[in-house]
This record gives sequence, C-alpha cells and structure tokens, in this order.
Amino acid sequence: MSAEQFYHAMNHAMLQADTAAIARMTTADFTLTHITGYRQSRAEWLQQIENGQMRYFNMAEESVQANVKGDTARVIGRSRTAAHIWGAQGTWPLQLDYQLVRENGQWKARQAVATTY
Repeated sequence: MSAEQFYHAMNHAMLQADTAAIARMTTADFTLTHITGYRQSRAEWLQQIENGQMRYFNMAEESVQANVKGDTARVIGRSRTAAHIWGAQGTWPLQLDYQLVRENGQWKARQAVATTY
C-alpha cells in the first residue's frame, strides 16, 4: 500500500469502527492530537471508538498529499468529516496530518494531528 492509500484505508477503518485494523495501522506509541489540542494515546482512542464516544459517519475526501522519504512519510488529507465526538455531533472540514514509518514493509502512523481548514 502506498502512503496515499494509507490515508484512504485509515478513513475506511475509522468509518467501520474497525479498531483491529486501526491498531495494525498505527505504532504502539501512536498519538492523535485532536482539533481541541488534546493529545490522545492509541489505547484511549481505540477504547473510545469501541465504546461509541467517537463515531465516524462519513468522510468525504477532498485531497491527499504524500511526501515519502525512504522509510518515513508525511501524509496530509482533507475531508468533510461527519462524526459524533465526545457528545458533539457535526460535520467538520478535517485535515489529518500523519507521520508514517515503514515497519516490515507496511506503513504505520506514529502520529496524527487533526486541524480544521
């Protein structure tokens, strides 16, 4: 899978609430920084997806850019994201900025930072 394909696959996993796939696509030390600035561990994020505190309904992808350098990559994707996050439901212009590393031939996210655009 290419770095750009990673973005599409992660969105699909989020929409399906497929925490097993998300776990496979992230490193053990993965963190997600939300648009609020809150930095969340992989374990906490996956738990909140599983218990319904975070539900993703639709991600209308608008753009994705990848910059690959050897076994690292930066992928920036933009989508109109409909979700229910910590009690708030809405559709946000969400940009996800992923820092990827290649482990055993597979791209994995080490960090993601969410902002609006």
